[in-house]
Amino acid sequence: MGSMLAGPEFDYQLQHMPLSSITGHFGEAGLMRRFELEVDAFSFDGRDLCMRAVADNAVLFDSDTHRSSTYMTHLLRAPIRLIRDYGVRDPELATAAVWHDGPEDHPRDMIHLLGVLPPEGLSSTDAALWALAQSYNSRVSWLVGTVTKSERPDGLSDREKLEFYWQDVADKIADNFETFLLKLSDFTDNAVGILWSETAEQMIKFAGKYYPLFDVFLAQLEVYRMQGLISDMHAETAKQQLMVGSARCRMILDNRESLQQVLNL
Repeated sequence: MGSMLAGPEFDYQLQHMPLSSITGHFGEAGLMRRFELEVDAFSFDGRDLCMRAVADNAVLFDSDTHRSSTYMTHLLRAPIRLIRDYGVRDPELATAAVWHDGPEDHPRDMIHLLGVLPPEGLSSTDAALWALAQSYNSRVSWLVGTVTKSERPDGLSDREKLEFYWQDVADKIADNFETFLLKLSDFTDNAVGILWSETAEQMIKFAGKYYPLFDVFLAQLEVYRMQGLISDMHAETAKQQLMVGSARCRMILDNRESLQQVLNL
């Protein structure tokens, strides 16, 4: 990582910086160090599981980007949010957060990377989840599977595809608290970070995709808070993040024409 990205003073700085600032100033290396600091409280086996997931996904997503940065920046921020913002102390849940996009985005590469041969007859996504269960454990695979997109019917219009996505997310986060946390960490990272989209078209597209889900997440957050599954402090943190993301998406949608003119000069 280099001498500039090491030492107690740098670690202290990282622990008090917003994740967007770490990404902007120090990139993947800074987020990697912040992730290491977050999982340091886990057991040896727990840390090893998390760090192995990061190493595997760094290979799997080596050629992918996420809003002008490496894709790994997103896959590091999601579990950091889980631990730092939502109070998660479960290494398998953090590991699932690192893996959450693998079966959807690179199922065949994932199977090859994990070095196991799945049974015949499985879809590529299910085969990747099977491989994850063999290489990691069944709970990590199950957790990742709960946030993997459901198979979409053929022949849907663009609007129907969006409606299917919105309902799929709503159903998944209402079904299980751990699934909710995984989806929340992914959603807030994407939605709050929408201003870092590469083009105006991307920004407007994602704002339209995400905006209807903020009220869904907020309502489900309150359900889980009332059930005592998330503390008031962590629920308030999540609520503030969702409100910031909602305001940003609403601003983008309300000013889409001027944004296209300004950002695409």
